[in-house]
Amino acid sequence: MGYIKEPNILKKTGRILSQNSSMIDKFHLSLIEAQVNTKLRKRNQLRQLFKAVISYRRGASRERGKLAVKRFDKIIDKLIQETDNLIRKKEFSEAHRHLFESLCKETENVNQKIISVYLEFVVKYLKIWKELLPHLYVPIDTWISQMIKDHLQVGVLPLEQDNTSISRFYKNDREKTKRYEDFMSFQEELKALAESIGEKRIIFDGLWFIGYAFHRKYPLCERCWIHRVCRSKEKM
Repeated sequence: MGYIKEPNILKKTGRILSQNSSMIDKFHLSLIEAQVNTKLRKRNQLRQLFKAVISYRRGASRERGKLAVKRFDKIIDKLIQETDNLIRKKEFSEAHRHLFESLCKETENVNQKIISVYLEFVVKYLKIWKELLPHLYVPIDTWISQMIKDHLQVGVLPLEQDNTSISRFYKNDREKTKRYEDFMSFQEELKALAESIGEKRIIFDGLWFIGYAFHRKYPLCERCWIHRVCRSKEKM
């Protein structure tokens, strides 16, 4: 299934996001620098960032977050070793997919959104496993969904019937496996669009920042970066 119906508009949006990427990076870095001690060894940086991301873009209860961190602590040492080995072999795509799937499967109450954000911040801002940058997935969350469907009106998204969740990937559960396949198909479309404008797929996570900065309680259309390509009925 093709999810992006009007790629040219999304390409224009990608160029706008690229032009403003330094401001988005400063926004995220200001939080990460306050929440993560980058002088610690890799394992402890990864753990501190995981705790921060759990509270940053999830909105779940404290108890569920604590449970996710406990599960993370049980797998992180093995996961670091496996990822480092794959990167030494230059199997970058496999290293990223292994990280993503392992974290989604093994950490309790955590879905594709949180894990995608987490890996984005690990690679882009902590500069750990930098080789994985071209392979990062765009998190599917409320703001990115609204930007694509309602504001830009360029297409549809997978996972909408499951509240954007693909936390578990059981091969004997065809419905869940299909959701995962749909998620990957959507990511491949975004990758092709990004590469056509000389960018990495993760550039489209900037749509989250646009939603957060310009469309929260009251639309700030006159200041919004995508004002000229936005087709929202609520445009002011």
